[in-house]
Amino acid sequence: STTCSTPAVLTEIHNCLGNWSYLNWEITAEGQEIVFLDRILTIDSGGIKSNLYEKPLNKHLYIVPNSCHTRSNVKSLISGGVIRILRACSRSSDAKMHISKVVARLAARGHNYRDVMNTVDVTLCKCSSRPNTARSQQRKRDHLYYVIQFSSSVNIPHLREMLNRHAHLLGKKVLTSFKSQPNIQRML
Repeated sequence: STTCSTPAVLTEIHNCLGNWSYLNWEITAEGQEIVFLDRILTIDSGGIKSNLYEKPLNKHLYIVPNSCHTRSNVKSLISGGVIRILRACSRSSDAKMHISKVVARLAARGHNYRDVMNTVDVTLCKCSSRPNTARSQQRKRDHLYYVIQFSSSVNIPHLREMLNRHAHLLGKKVLTSFKSQPNIQRML
């Protein structure tokens, strides 16, 4: 865990954790910045900011374009790298810097710069158009769900029409969802 505090408070927390269980807790780093896995965590303006950490000896030996990997494997490598960078970096300027480094490294390995940039642009567009989690959670609260066991005998259009016709009584839109029928294979 990460704690921002004075040394006296850290010592008190460390002693409390030591008395709490059989685990032996260690304070491994102190200061304004710490490397944890592939992230650099920094205390900045009372909050914690993160940035991508790359080991100094990392050779960045991405797959070469003439390997036996399919084009979709290469696109997935690029998209996954971009998404990893976006998740790791608190500041957009840091993310842009890391993305440009990845693009340059892939071009240095022989990949077509324009193809790499197209994949990066597509990934950035997809990431920016994803619905905000808070908005999607709000949408879920604005609906009611009518869950029934699926059967081919259920007249789904009629059911939905009836639910929508009387939704004003509940004050929310009613969505229909189905649960699957039990069968022997699922029971085993």
